[in-house]
Amino acid sequence: MLIKLEPVRPGTPTAQRWAFYLHRCHYLGLQVVGENLGCLAQNVQGRAVACLLFGAPAWRCAPRDRALGWSDCVRRQELPTLSTKTGLPLTNTRWRDLQLETVAGLVKLRVRHGWSQALNRSVCPARQAWGLDAYQRTRPELQARLTYTATEVPSYERAARMAQTWGTPVSDTWIHFQVQRLGAAAATIPLPTPSPLPRDPEFSLVVRMDGWIVRERGRTGGPAPQAEPGAHRLS
Repeated sequence: MLIKLEPVRPGTPTAQRWAFYLHRCHYLGLQVVGENLGCLAQNVQGRAVACLLFGAPAWRCAPRDRALGWSDCVRRQELPTLSTKTGLPLTNTRWRDLQLETVAGLVKLRVRHGWSQALNRSVCPARQAWGLDAYQRTRPELQARLTYTATEVPSYERAARMAQTWGTPVSDTWIHFQVQRLGAAAATIPLPTPSPLPRDPEFSLVVRMDGWIVRERGRTGGPAPQAEPGAHRLS
């Protein structure tokens, strides 16, 4: 059987299917700690057959450090510049400002950016580790909380007022945008093929038997005479 491994990229329909299967089918659920790499295994018909999850390389990995020529001091400086998707060092790294809307409020960070030769594009290891898209400024936890709140209240304005109670002042327009964004992504997720309904086994022989009901036949085998009105039958 031919199996295709599709890498899991944050925010894609494949990532949502992969997370759903792990959360639903694995006995520990979906518990991801640190940097990781996921893959969804599919057959030629496109049906998912397995979910793979690889953890990040260890912070202290002697064979890797020897191959790269890293000492303890160099490893502390260079390890944050490794791509979480390939595990290879990035080139032309530089620091950039990053602002994120979180449940705790606005968070301002300084993160590394660099060029990945394997991916042939500029990447941010921090964004990869946190499951953020290239220009996404909202943490998935806040996005999920606000969109769920919007489904439980009658209006986006009520959802915005409720968000202020836990310290997240947002506008109803912003919540509407997040709902529309997740709704458009959910519409592209292919649903699993339903299993065929069980059918009765085919048969090739029908036997019909006529029963003999004594109380409905007369002495000669014909129908029993109708009783006159007011008459009672004694056995």
